[in-house]
Amino acid sequence: MKIVIAILIAYLLAGMNYVWGDMRQPVWNQPAYIRSKTLFSLLSHILTWPVIASMLIFGGWRGSQRRNAFLSFALFGVVLFVGLGLL
Repeated sequence: MKIVIAILIAYLLAGMNYVWGDMRQPVWNQPAYIRSKTLFSLLSHILTWPVIASMLIFGGWRGSQRRNAFLSFALFGVVLFVGLGLL
């Protein structure tokens, strides 16, 4: 059970990091879900960040959006590694 909790915490932290990275973009470069400002759109992107980040990485995107995707995966790995190490 502790392993599942560590995975969920890492997953949610990485998702929030991904959405926060999109929020920090200039207004003209923000995705539509950030500009819509609805709770459902923010939560859906927090929960589906691996799919979106994978599309950005392997779909040929460049620049800050691709860097944001890489950082989210790295954060997931680090938090998961630390969380599992503390068990």
